[in-house]
Amino acid sequence: MAAMTVAKAIDSTIVLNDGTVIPMFGLGVYRIDDNCSGVIAAALKQGYLLIDTAEFYNNEISVGIGIQQSGKKREEIFVISKWWPTNEGANGALKSLDLCLKNLQSHYVDLYMIHAPKDGYCRDAYQALMGAKKEGKIRLSKTPTQVLIRWSIQHGFITIPKTGQESRLRSNADVFDWSIPDEEMKLLDNLGDHQWSCTWDPTKNSLEEAGLL
Repeated sequence: MAAMTVAKAIDSTIVLNDGTVIPMFGLGVYRIDDNCSGVIAAALKQGYLLIDTAEFYNNEISVGIGIQQSGKKREEIFVISKWWPTNEGANGALKSLDLCLKNLQSHYVDLYMIHAPKDGYCRDAYQALMGAKKEGKIRLSKTPTQVLIRWSIQHGFITIPKTGQESRLRSNADVFDWSIPDEEMKLLDNLGDHQWSCTWDPTKNSLEEAGLL
């Protein structure tokens, strides 16, 4: 029997079966109407990493405002929201997801769930949401390593990540059913002080110029 993972700090995380890294402790905002954004901002400043909201809670806008007020970077926070099932099925789920992203002032949500699934429409909705995940609208939090591997793949590079740990073989390969949005690809492309900060092209720069000597 596998040992149970127990949170040891407010920033403890756990890796799910699909490679998703999720905080083990967070803030739920159900029925928080008064000063919701202020509470969220305060929680994030105190070290909370996860915020759980939902379409049914009617406070996704406050979550977006709270994140802005906290001064934290979006990628530092794991946000969960949920679609309340309706007879619109897949179309309803996708419309609610797009509204969720608008409310959060974000290009993506880390985890988007079906709230209390109970009828046949949920199957179609689930399949539609998996498509949205491939478009990058649902991130399911990836590690920095996975993001950089995916960056390489999206550029069409032959990608050969190195690892000496068997546990990372799976996570390193879990980079083919999602993509990095164009705007974030541009941000990654501009990282580094030199054009060879991520790779070295020997046809353009010497070892000395690349800082490798």
